Amino acid sequence: MSRRDITEQGQDAALEAYRAAACAEADAHFDDRALEAQRHKILARLEHLGHPAKVILFPKAGSGENHGASVNRRWIPADVT
Repeated sequence: MSRRDITEQGQDAALEAYRAAACAEADAHFDDRALEAQRHKILARLEHLGHPAKVILFPKAGSGENHGASVNRRWIPADVT
């Protein structure tokens, strides 16, 4: 066995130890109740996939009725000499 093989084995063992420690820490932070709540939220979101999008209706623009005084805003040519 070469020195490189021994070094790679040591690295593999160290990475495996880090992985095991990370899994244990995650298990300590996320108990079964929290994971189940997260699972239900994800499933609720997935239920809405494939459904048509919700359409939000906005108020209609003016109905053509004149409310109050109408102001004519057209340009009118004028001779100011």
